Amino acid sequence: MIELSDYTSPSIEFKSRYSSEKQCKLVDNTTGTNALPPTANADSNPIQKCNQATQTEFIEMFAKVVDEQKLAKWLKKIYPLVERELLDGCTPQLNGLAISTNLGKAYDIEPYQKISIQANVNSLGVATWLAVYIDNAPVLVLGTQATHNGWCEHIDQCLKIYAPQRVPHGNFITFNEVKSVPVKACVYTLCTNSFNKTVFAGSTFGGDIYIWQFEQAYRGRRAEANVKELFKTTTSSGYIVAIDWSGEFTLLTAQTNGSVIIWQISNELIKMAEYIVKHTTNDLNEITSLLALNSNSFISGNSEGIIYHCISSGLSSTKRSMEIMPLKRHKFAVTTLLKSYSNDRNYIISCDLSGQICFHNLNCLDDEAHTTTLQLPLPFKNTVACFDGGKRLYCPGDNGSLECYW
Repeated sequence: MIELSDYTSPSIEFKSRYSSEKQCKLVDNTTGTNALPPTANADSNPIQKCNQATQTEFIEMFAKVVDEQKLAKWLKKIYPLVERELLDGCTPQLNGLAISTNLGKAYDIEPYQKISIQANVNSLGVATWLAVYIDNAPVLVLGTQATHNGWCEHIDQCLKIYAPQRVPHGNFITFNEVKSVPVKACVYTLCTNSFNKTVFAGSTFGGDIYIWQFEQAYRGRRAEANVKELFKTTTSSGYIVAIDWSGEFTLLTAQTNGSVIIWQISNELIKMAEYIVKHTTNDLNEITSLLALNSNSFISGNSEGIIYHCISSGLSSTKRSMEIMPLKRHKFAVTTLLKSYSNDRNYIISCDLSGQICFHNLNCLDDEAHTTTLQLPLPFKNTVACFDGGKRLYCPGDNGSLECYW
């Protein structure tokens, strides 16, 4: 057992701050009757309340009761509209005019049938429709070609003719190959005669001009298709870059050297006239597109973006004069020329490689001031087709896609 000593600690004094002479009154809080001080008016409190969760000022308007049913109804109504706008993407505003690339507003376009032509080196091609009504569907003509950097070396090519065939007990048709037409070189252009849509013409990289006619004969219930070669000739001024029909028996061809030849079709293919399309002596004349207006006039576009309205003096002599009037110029090579009719007026639609679209009104003397210009959102437009007077434009895209603009 530990023995404790008798030693004690010294006393430590804590002096009071009150004077010993001052009297203090003690009050028991539990039984006090004194009135409490008045509560401050919350409306006059200069310190604003804060939302402790976000450390921001608290706004009284958010404290109002929200009708959740009305909110849910409104969100349900506006959500599809917002989703559709987001899927459409940004609409480009160019030259104050908008071009929409939405495919769902006016048309619902779906792939119908994919046609593949077996070829090792051919990756490009041309096509045209023949208005031969077989079960209310046209005949399709396809030609293939390889990428050409120089003179054509791909011989022994052919055109493929696809005729529609109605599927028994089905409400659709399929296009099946019914004929193969041999040609000497890769086909560069194809054009259907709009005055006789069983006749079509084509040109090759070898400078050959072909004119064919589609024929169909019935043996019992079976239809047999045949393609008859009407004419064939070879030019000496290079291959033909563009062709068009100005009449049922008149064909226009544009060569690489800038010349335009008018061919008359009778018992044989006769060269009626040849023009060199140049406005001045310094102009380059590498024609890239051609459009026949009538028997005496045509439109040509070249690699420099220049468009000429050419009017000949007549059809009586092989030596004719021609008036050349330049139209609004493009910045790049003109790839497509089309005719359109809208609002009781005739227009010429031109498109260049950058996707710039011009609507030319040939009735106006000042084409530069009266031409409407639009810009498609994507460049590299080699071919453009129009529908409904030019209100809708179609262009083949990459990997078999189809671009639509209106």
